[in-house]
Amino acid sequence: MAERFKTQRQPADETAGFRRYIAGLEARADMLDRILAHTPHHFYVLDMEGRFLFANTQGAEPLGLLPEDMLGKTWRDLGMPAGVMESPENALNKVLADQKPVTGQMSYPTVWGPRDYEYVMIPIRDEQGRVCSVLVTSRDITETKKMESRAHYQASLIDCIIDAVLSTDLSFVIKGWNTGAELLYGWKAAEVIGKPVSEILAPEYPDDNREEIYSRFFKNGHWTGRIIHRKRDGSKVHVSISVALLKDGDGNPTGTISIMRDITPTVAAETAIQEARDAAESARDWLEVILKTIPSGVVIIEKPDGRISYVNDSAVTLYGVDPRGLPLEEHSTGVNLCRLDGSRYPPEELPASRALLKGEVVLDEEIIVVQPGGNRIAVTASAAPVLNQDGEVVAAVGIFDDITGRKRFEDQLKFQANILSHVNDAVVAIDRKGLVSYWNKPAEELFGLSADEAIGLNLEKVYTVAWERPEHEKAAQKALDTIGSWRGENIHITREGKRIHTECSASVSSYKNGRVTGLLTVIRDITERKMAERVKDEFIGMVSHELKTPLTVIIGALSTATAKGLPPEESAELLQDAVNHAEYLAGIVDNLLELSRHQAHRLVLQSEPVSVETVARDVLVKAATKSSRHRLVLDFPDGLPPVKVDPMRVERVVYNLVDNAIKYSPNGGQVTVAARQGDDCLVLAVRDQGMGIPLEDQARLFKGFERLETQPGCGIKGIGLGLNVCRILVEAHGGRIWVESEPGKGSSFFFTLPLESLPPDN
Repeated sequence: MAERFKTQRQPADETAGFRRYIAGLEARADMLDRILAHTPHHFYVLDMEGRFLFANTQGAEPLGLLPEDMLGKTWRDLGMPAGVMESPENALNKVLADQKPVTGQMSYPTVWGPRDYEYVMIPIRDEQGRVCSVLVTSRDITETKKMESRAHYQASLIDCIIDAVLSTDLSFVIKGWNTGAELLYGWKAAEVIGKPVSEILAPEYPDDNREEIYSRFFKNGHWTGRIIHRKRDGSKVHVSISVALLKDGDGNPTGTISIMRDITPTVAAETAIQEARDAAESARDWLEVILKTIPSGVVIIEKPDGRISYVNDSAVTLYGVDPRGLPLEEHSTGVNLCRLDGSRYPPEELPASRALLKGEVVLDEEIIVVQPGGNRIAVTASAAPVLNQDGEVVAAVGIFDDITGRKRFEDQLKFQANILSHVNDAVVAIDRKGLVSYWNKPAEELFGLSADEAIGLNLEKVYTVAWERPEHEKAAQKALDTIGSWRGENIHITREGKRIHTECSASVSSYKNGRVTGLLTVIRDITERKMAERVKDEFIGMVSHELKTPLTVIIGALSTATAKGLPPEESAELLQDAVNHAEYLAGIVDNLLELSRHQAHRLVLQSEPVSVETVARDVLVKAATKSSRHRLVLDFPDGLPPVKVDPMRVERVVYNLVDNAIKYSPNGGQVTVAARQGDDCLVLAVRDQGMGIPLEDQARLFKGFERLETQPGCGIKGIGLGLNVCRILVEAHGGRIWVESEPGKGSSFFFTLPLESLPPDN
């Protein structure tokens, strides 16, 4: 970039310093940027056919929809034009084909009009590593693209703007020296860092009042004015300088920062204008040459009517029109000039008008220029009166500099702060004293305190952290002390005593000199995840026990049955016992497999015309060996039509229901499998004469891992999956399942199978 400046213009150019100012703004936004790096905007999950499986509120809002309105539909189902969807559909096909993330951009109509979005599509894999769906994240880049367009339009101007910025300690020893300073003075940063300013720049102060300026500076904390510096080659350069004290968090001065702008051409122009008073028309051509070398916009207005008599090329570029010849009353209409609040400037209050009418010197007043195409440019305007030999104001000179880039980044800071207040995780910042300095909306919801209540309180009065072990707290503190950040899990306890399992990311804030000013923490509630992990562990333990018990019986029975000298009838009994427990073990495995397929969205029915009576009879034949105390009955009327179902899955449903009927009828009795034809379905029932089920327990029967043991010590085996698998398989066929029961009077389980054919991919 520095080389490009050298080839395009002289080192005295006064315009590129705003880019360094922008870099300073970016540094101040560092804390916001680190948080926003974890915050996506729009989330969607698509299946393999491009249908929505999930959409968040932010993703549905641009379409004027709720997330649930999008589920099961494609973009085209939602009315998106084919031309708009070509890019994302091609991207989706590429993700599915290559199984790699794809990025892209698209523009589509929203409730706010056409908007531009940048998206990323990422394949999601199932447990076997196969792509089963696609995650889509997107963000609105409409304003970014607009800013990029404006930036491109003004690139020639912005590339010509560079200010010199240097920082010092309180002894005015140079600590920082930017590219603008290198271009302006000819010294490289490495050559000047650590040396006094007076040694490098040899400043000459106005009227040689150095001590007075220093006194005002340390008293007020800032000073703005004009001085003369020397370049590396010994030449002098006139600069406008703005210098301020740097302070730490406690308000103690730590150094200075100065921004210098080369005003040598401006000083030369002002001198030339003064001299041109006496040279009259013969000197005007020479003045034109000088003004054309100034990259800032320059206008001259003259009495008696304030008509614009001169405009340089830079001013015409800024205005978007040539305002030559406009009288005073038409200045803010011929050129659309507004205040920062959008109101139009009265012509007599414009900086150049005040210089002409009142003899004022106006410096760096901010104005908005609205170009004919609607493009808004922020500028600083300065103006000075031109006097004749008698000291009368005869004209005024106005100078304009484009500060749109600086204003854009100021707006970006505000925009990022607004986004920060809407992130999903709690964000809490504390200062060096442990007082809360930032508290966003999710923090309010998580800890039950509003921002007004929390900010200013000591963190210990807001929540406490319960570490599982003392060494965990020590490890976190060590990470913060050494690398400045820590990530991990712990438990937060609110003021009301509520315990919240959290995932935290903490980092310290500091100035460039390493002074710690506070701590920033991002907190995510993972209480539900922790509860799910605990349930998983309990389930693994239960399944391990239930699998080990029948395996022990099978191994023991087979070992004994094969022993020498065992009577045949005892051997046969042991083998039958092994078979029964093997069938019990196979039932557990089959139920686990069905549940796994369902959870992985891989439950596919192999439907064919089936006689349900034949399926039920086969189940009863298998179940007859389980208990000699039960009488198994098949009650099917003649003429029942076949149904198109998956015979193995229907057999699993009937088997689970019959197996439960036998287990929960420990005293024996009749178990009946019955059926009847409804209007559009077959209704099957499995009835027993067992212990029955209380009404309050019936609602949870068909959930996973629920077991009822109504009689203490009855020793009923199982892991509570049978009825849950029944519900999954029945609903996969398009049917429903329910129970009717009273304690002591047995239970009847019913389920339906539609008579109509199911689609192949159900």
